[in-house]
Amino acid sequence: MGALYTDLYNPDARTMPFVSGLFNSATPGDAFLLERLYATEANTMHSLFASLCGMRPHLGMDKPDYSDKQRLARCVPAELRAAGIHSAFYTTSNVGDQTKLGFEEVWSSMEDYTVGDWRRSAADFQKYPGERIGDRKVTGVVPWPAGEWWRHNTSELLRGRTAGRYNWLADHDFFGLPKVRDFVAAQGERRFFLHLLTVSSHHPYGGEGLGSHFRGTCPSLSERESAYSTMARKPAGTDGQALMRASYLRELRCVDEYIKQVHGILRRAGRLHDTSLVIVGDHGEGFELAHERDRVHGGTVYDTQVRVPFVAFGPIAMKGMEPGMPKRVPGVWSDTSIGPTLLEALGLRHRDCPTLTASVPGPLDVFGCSVLSSPPPRHAMVSCAFDSMCVGLVTQMDPAHGEGRPQLWKFASFGEERLEAYRLDADPYEDNDRSVELPETERKRVLHRMRAWLRAMHEFWSVGTIKRTAPPVPTWAIYWAKHPKGGAEGGPP
Repeated sequence: MGALYTDLYNPDARTMPFVSGLFNSATPGDAFLLERLYATEANTMHSLFASLCGMRPHLGMDKPDYSDKQRLARCVPAELRAAGIHSAFYTTSNVGDQTKLGFEEVWSSMEDYTVGDWRRSAADFQKYPGERIGDRKVTGVVPWPAGEWWRHNTSELLRGRTAGRYNWLADHDFFGLPKVRDFVAAQGERRFFLHLLTVSSHHPYGGEGLGSHFRGTCPSLSERESAYSTMARKPAGTDGQALMRASYLRELRCVDEYIKQVHGILRRAGRLHDTSLVIVGDHGEGFELAHERDRVHGGTVYDTQVRVPFVAFGPIAMKGMEPGMPKRVPGVWSDTSIGPTLLEALGLRHRDCPTLTASVPGPLDVFGCSVLSSPPPRHAMVSCAFDSMCVGLVTQMDPAHGEGRPQLWKFASFGEERLEAYRLDADPYEDNDRSVELPETERKRVLHRMRAWLRAMHEFWSVGTIKRTAPPVPTWAIYWAKHPKGGAEGGPP
């Protein structure tokens, strides 16, 4: 899900009342969020690698990252296995490369069971004997069981459904909730790491294109609750984009309900007090809110597609409070920071964090740093999934005369000499391209910086690594060391 479509990041949006209410009512030390987190690429598999392995994935659609055993050994699941912490990956979509990340347990509703009750004729039984639901593209009715059906046991729930998927990727996310409940109950008091990949909000939304009788609405929401999902900003393009955006917003409202159910599972199991709940998006979506080419995801580097939420609750937030980290953490973070943050929250060390430097390419543009112990970065690099020459740079820049607050800029290059520039702090939807205002020397410097990064990424995945050095002490840690009781306003300046 994209940050611009959620309440906590955009006052225009109303999609996630549970998560925003939980965060707003939390005291410092119980929750925090990253003000700006960027997906390295608007692609689920690349984002998954970046967030769990703490390093920039390969450019483009190829995924050699999932075949590099040496680098996979540094990913979160492998590190947890070495530390004796049980890890699991649950989804209602098909699984493939995810199994290579090192999880001890992988579960998918589409691969965990065999369904036969959808077959209606002798020809069906002959053609599809004992077929798994995910082996072919199917259409038709998927009736949701009555009542709070996600509280049923997993086998009962899955036997009761007929053929069909919620979207081309998967079953509805709620089909995995009984399995989540059973997993948490089975852990007892031991430590665990459970990664839940939700897919109901993936394009196409709500069974689009799967037949007129397909019930493409979140089964747990009333009509009134579904109508809650609104957004003031409208697509600048076709009516089709407006309808798709409305469906997407309703799916995000359902994701909010899903998170509420997971929170309830932890509460009923008595594990809320010692379990961190971390909510993060893999990528956003484009609906031509400002640009005609901004559709679905993977083809551009606009914030609609690459800016994602990160909201954390529980013990992980208390660890952040130790050095005085604010509830809304500033900086320009990459999703490569997620893995190191999770490991530090679990008491493990990921690797020496690279020096936070403005030079590009540099270690920070390949490897991520833990949010809990690193000063906020001032820039992040992003790229397209379908174009190896498409690159973006989000960076804080000091005003020309050295006075006032730093300005947040986005530079985007789609190949050749073409460059776009946006002031994100004043133009969140990137309506106004200000590249014509740039001096020619600055324009060339930015293009050189982004192209150098593209070359560095290619070399990293082709021939070697980039040198890493230890991080500096966080600025807020220095402050609290000097002012253990806080300053005049009770916190860092």
